[in-house]
Amino acid sequence: MTAQMVEMLHYRGREYAMWSCPSLSTLDGVIDFGGFAETNTALRRGYYGTWSIEEGRLFLTEIHGVLIDGRDVTLELLVPGCGRRAFAKGFSGNLDCPLENADHEFRMCTKFLRLHVERGAVVSEEELDGDVLEREYRERWRPG
Repeated sequence: MTAQMVEMLHYRGREYAMWSCPSLSTLDGVIDFGGFAETNTALRRGYYGTWSIEEGRLFLTEIHGVLIDGRDVTLELLVPGCGRRAFAKGFSGNLDCPLENADHEFRMCTKFLRLHVERGAVVSEEELDGDVLEREYRERWRPG
């Protein structure tokens, strides 16, 4: 299987790759846009985005992809009236980001930053060892 393109997060003056990322359906005011065209085997979801944490809140600030109808996707198309960013008001969960260089599957990373988000707001952060995070993901995605 082809490694998938990662989404990026801007946080505290640094850019991080995200191992986990929010769904576009969590954006406040998102409309039904019909879905994305699969234009690349490294981009099965059809798009990639750039996110940022600003004043403790999670926003989508850029998106790149092609809709099924052939149009290039824009933030304004997904969330009319959002301006330069769309608030991820509906997202609650963890954002896991490697703290050092890693391969596309993050196997070489020994430390991660975990941001815990509730309803679009960062409520805590912690540094995790890579083996702890790997075990968590294996448990979550174990067949059966």
